[in-house]
Amino acid sequence: MRSIVLSTVITTAAFLFSTLSSLADGDHKLLGKEGAANLPLFDAHIHYKEPAWGQYPVNSIIELMDRNGVAMGLVSSTPDEGTIMLWEYAPNRIVPELRPYHGAAGSSNWTKADGMEDYLLKRLEDYPHEGIGEFHIHNLDTSDEPLFRKVIDMAKARDIFDSCPFRS
Repeated sequence: MRSIVLSTVITTAAFLFSTLSSLADGDHKLLGKEGAANLPLFDAHIHYKEPAWGQYPVNSIIELMDRNGVAMGLVSSTPDEGTIMLWEYAPNRIVPELRPYHGAAGSSNWTKADGMEDYLLKRLEDYPHEGIGEFHIHNLDTSDEPLFRKVIDMAKARDIFDSCPFRS
């Protein structure tokens, strides 16, 4: 089985580049060890999945981030409600990213799930997601290309990043 994991690394790098480049002062000095040590951490891969909600309420997640020096995090969860709960609690700390997994739609079958396009569109309309992903392609099936192109179009229409390697 060929498995391709589409990571949020590209999304995060692009997000950070676009955000931090707008804050650059233009002299382009290297930070050095001391300067780098004083930078806040941005966790680019957080999942707040449903099984964790009871044991780790949203306030405890932010407290854990504080204890570990994590200023902000890119969050995608299964289901998306976990991401939204964190974002609603700490909108200045959480960068929401829309993951397609919900209900019976998981990492191995999300492209075949009924209503996936409508689900993604509704979530993007209702919440301020800054990206679409992380999602997985376990078996590359060319019949999924129309959905991938629609996901790309959704991202383009909202000027957000997607984690899909196919470009239209």
